[in-house]
Amino acid sequence: MAQFLFYKKEVIGIYSIGQVAAFLGISKDQLRYYEKKKVFVPSQNRENLYREYTSEDIDKILAIDFYRSLDLDFKTITQINSQTDLEELGFILEEKQKKLAAEIENLRASQRQIEKIQQKLVDIKQHLHRYSIKKFPAQKIVGTFSDFRAYEEFSIVREVAEERAKLTQLKRFLSFDDTGVTDSQMLITKLAEHTDTVDILSFNDCVYTIIEDGGEQLDVMAQIFSKTQKYMADNGLRPIGKAIIGLLLLANENNKTKSYLEIYVPYHS
Repeated sequence: MAQFLFYKKEVIGIYSIGQVAAFLGISKDQLRYYEKKKVFVPSQNRENLYREYTSEDIDKILAIDFYRSLDLDFKTITQINSQTDLEELGFILEEKQKKLAAEIENLRASQRQIEKIQQKLVDIKQHLHRYSIKKFPAQKIVGTFSDFRAYEEFSIVREVAEERAKLTQLKRFLSFDDTGVTDSQMLITKLAEHTDTVDILSFNDCVYTIIEDGGEQLDVMAQIFSKTQKYMADNGLRPIGKAIIGLLLLANENNKTKSYLEIYVPYHS
């Protein structure tokens, strides 16, 4: 039909909404929707009030469909159809291209985050309540706050943490000796870059495990801490008196929120 329009422009006629819908392979509802959005309004027969479409009207509808295929909104299409020259059209399309590029990057970021979570699920299955030796990845400290449950301080987290990984950037940094925990800090961290030289948290040799906490965190931590010390003693590992606890994942099971925490306990190499 498009070929007929381009090469038979000399044909003059008045067409009904049903004919135009059939010509273009779109529904009459779609044509009425264009009217509702005021992106295109055909003339009406004064006697019977039926819509009347000319060849020029059909060309305009083809243009609307074309620009809709570029995901342009009706306001922009109306602007293009009313007073846009080629230079202005180029500017409009450039702005749309920038917006699409930003949306694509946002989707890619979401995809990368989902891939990270999928890897965390694999890690949980492999390391839950099991011990292994693992390097603690270097982290840059970007902020501190008093406690994970200090909700009134979450504005600090929002300010300094990466939007897609706020909770998993929280780390509890413990100091301990034979008598128990001597100091505890809550840190906001992110993976360190090669150029980072200050406020870096890094340990090469650590005992590593993942635990499941259903809300009784203090009791669970006491038990895990005891088990970890026993594992290290059984394997001749001497802790340096530090431990890092990070939130790996939050999940809901049986209508109850559970936290999966990863624990690094550095030892003397």
